[in-house]
Amino acid sequence: MRKFLAWVVFFAAIYYLGLMEMFAVLFLVVSLHEMAHVFAALLYGLRLEKIGLMPIGQFAVIKNLELLPGNKRALVVLAGPLCNIILGLFFYIFFEGKFELFMQYNFVIAFFNLLPSVPLDGGKLFQIYFGNKIGVLRANKLLIKISRVISIIIIILGVIQCILFKYNISLILVGAYIYNILERENFNMATVFYKVLLNKHNNYKKRIIPIEHILLPKDTKIKTILNKLCWDKYFVFNIMVDEKIHKLSEHDFSRYVFNVGIHGDMYDIINSYY
Repeated sequence: MRKFLAWVVFFAAIYYLGLMEMFAVLFLVVSLHEMAHVFAALLYGLRLEKIGLMPIGQFAVIKNLELLPGNKRALVVLAGPLCNIILGLFFYIFFEGKFELFMQYNFVIAFFNLLPSVPLDGGKLFQIYFGNKIGVLRANKLLIKISRVISIIIIILGVIQCILFKYNISLILVGAYIYNILERENFNMATVFYKVLLNKHNNYKKRIIPIEHILLPKDTKIKTILNKLCWDKYFVFNIMVDEKIHKLSEHDFSRYVFNVGIHGDMYDIINSYY
């Protein structure tokens, strides 16, 4: 009942402000954007887990998207903005002077979604690329900081928008929404990565992946190693203990973290296995 009343109030406000045409076009553009993501994911054999409605369009949840290799996942993420850019260019070239609102919104949604912020596509691309460069958990923390700055800039631009265009608080709402979900997104991103770690060993039996060997002193903290783990690289840790080298796979490291925790050092893990 609450959701129904919220939708009634939302549509009443849209109608009262004379924004029905703008809303309808925006809804269509965002829905096409999401369908492009779904289509790209289906090409890689993934399944659509859930599709739902938001005030500005549909949203899609794709099952096990995070288990795809980084390059394929990036293509699924890019499919949405690319769809909007192609549609915008198509209508600009072949229907110049017509369907202006549809053309403009396609460009706006495409480029806005490429901002490096959660929960936008640009944020997901940032997470994929830098997750493989500096470690996923480090990349997540950096992304949250950047997202916070972007959300504040959007809110400031929204205040200017309100001064120039009366009653138009759209940017303020968008900026406030991004700022409000930062902690939740940080938790969700970490949860997704831990899921990847749990499935990494079995998933990598199906494809070739680069392996990196690291030589570590035995007192290296577990948290330090956890922050180094990437999406598309498998680590083998060589730990020096009394002038002997003990090998530890990323799989065994992850198993220990999930069963025991992140406190302690690599020597504790070696003692548990040897």
